[in-house]
Amino acid sequence: MMVVTMRVSLSFNLSLLRARLGAVMSGAVTLGRAVPAVVAVASLVACAACSSSSSSTSVTSPTSVRCPVDLALTPATIDAMGGSGSITIAVNRECTWEARSEADWIALGAPTSGQGEANLGFTASANAVVSARRGTVVVNDQRVEVAQAAAVCRFELSDPGGSVTATGGNLAVSVSAQATCAWTAVSEVDWVRVESGREGNGQGVVTMTVAPNTGAARQGTILVAGQRYSVSQAATLPPGPPTPPPTTPPPPTTPPPTTPPPAPPACAVTVSPDSQGFGTDGGDGTVRVQASASNCAWTAVSNVPWITIANAGGSGNGNARYVVAPNPGAARTGTLTVAGVTVTVTQAAAPAPPACEFNVSPDSESFGANGGNGSVRVRPSASNCAWTAVSNVPWITMTAPGGSGNGDARYVVAPNSDGARTGIITVAGAAISVNQAAAPACAFTVSPQTESFAASGGESTLRVEASAPTCAWTAVSSVPWLTLASGGGTGSGNMRYSVALNAGAARAGTLAVAGATVTVNQAAAFSVVLRGEVSALSGQCPTVTFTLSGRAVRTTAATDFETRCDRLRNGRDFTVWGVAQADGSVLALRVREGDDD
Repeated sequence: MMVVTMRVSLSFNLSLLRARLGAVMSGAVTLGRAVPAVVAVASLVACAACSSSSSSTSVTSPTSVRCPVDLALTPATIDAMGGSGSITIAVNRECTWEARSEADWIALGAPTSGQGEANLGFTASANAVVSARRGTVVVNDQRVEVAQAAAVCRFELSDPGGSVTATGGNLAVSVSAQATCAWTAVSEVDWVRVESGREGNGQGVVTMTVAPNTGAARQGTILVAGQRYSVSQAATLPPGPPTPPPTTPPPPTTPPPTTPPPAPPACAVTVSPDSQGFGTDGGDGTVRVQASASNCAWTAVSNVPWITIANAGGSGNGNARYVVAPNPGAARTGTLTVAGVTVTVTQAAAPAPPACEFNVSPDSESFGANGGNGSVRVRPSASNCAWTAVSNVPWITMTAPGGSGNGDARYVVAPNSDGARTGIITVAGAAISVNQAAAPACAFTVSPQTESFAASGGESTLRVEASAPTCAWTAVSSVPWLTLASGGGTGSGNMRYSVALNAGAARAGTLAVAGATVTVNQAAAFSVVLRGEVSALSGQCPTVTFTLSGRAVRTTAATDFETRCDRLRNGRDFTVWGVAQADGSVLALRVREGDDD
């Protein structure tokens, strides 16, 4: 509302002014309608001007208007790959506004200031971190948060697969991923075993052992970080006949073309420029559209996510505006389709990070025949420099196969049971020599070297003392009545053996254990002959007990039944030859039905 202030210099009599003002007001009432005060005042001024020496009028500016700002964000969350959005600015039309971004990954579209309601476009660059992030856009004194989803973990394998001969062998594959991304390695076939790297985070190495193949060529897979690493193994058998080539299907029948209806006259549209280049930081671009008529409609579409269209089209002549996001990686090329014309947009690569350099020590290490633990210190030029450690021989196992920044590559050297050997481990690209001494000459002590047994036989144990845990030895029996529990061992240990029942004369046998000869003597059988009727029969053939001529008799699987064991019956006559036992019973060696010799 305009407020009018009037200053009137009057030279006439004040009483005359009052009289005339009263007449005006009286006339207004007489007319039966309200007369605005401004009319009355204007009349008064007009009248006063008749006899006034001077008059002046001044206009006061509008009173100040409050300018609250309301902001609405679309969409609520930006994809991790980046994208565009808009902020709706609701404000009185008399009010001005100005916007700024407080996050370096949020680029505001033009214009960033204005008056009254508006839509402010913005572009978010790709999120390379495996965690969500938030940035703020400020309009006047109001703030709105832009949320962006976390980057998806991406895993890469150094090789798609590997192959080994029929005799088997070892394979290794490196895993590349962001530092917080976890992964596992699982074999999907029983003939490939994961040795190390079953679990990991970020960079790592998976090693595996392939068992020997006794059949046709075969293929297997290891599921590493969600990707399949293929393992091929050669056959030990000749390959089968070749597979016949697949037959080529006949080409599809092409339907006859249809005649389209006549089209209305086409609009002629030219677009310029048809290409444009940008630096690493990106920026705003414009494509000019010239149309043959004002009603010729056209559209503008981006074909890549890092180029955002600011206005999606128009009619007649106009400009297609777009925004190129900052480039975090290699040089790239994208296209826009404006009024049906392809516009090429190129962008320079981000500055390459400095190359990583590594200081690795020591460059060699030596171990005794018993093996042990070792480590290699890695000192890179930057904390984000990733490195791996791989063993090139099966007797060295990496327990810390890689990392990022300063760290140690730890490994284990297995005991050596053969001659001196040298292996190589590759740490951060450097070859580290690992030397191991030969196994010492083996010496054995076996005790006792002489043992004696009764005719009933039994079991015993020999003690083998070896000069080193890697010393292997064998054990062999020279006679069938001496049975060994196993054929040998490695290092110090025990060897069990058993002595069978002796049904004849005294005898001696030998065992060859760890190069020593152990003599085993066994007493002759003390023969007992019983004849009579069987009584108190119990048990199940061939292990039964019964009474014969007042003596308890026991049979075993080694007893010789001249007639079938199931012929034993209470009340029948039998003859038994056996060995007297300490408890007075008889261990039957031979059983015959009847009481004759």
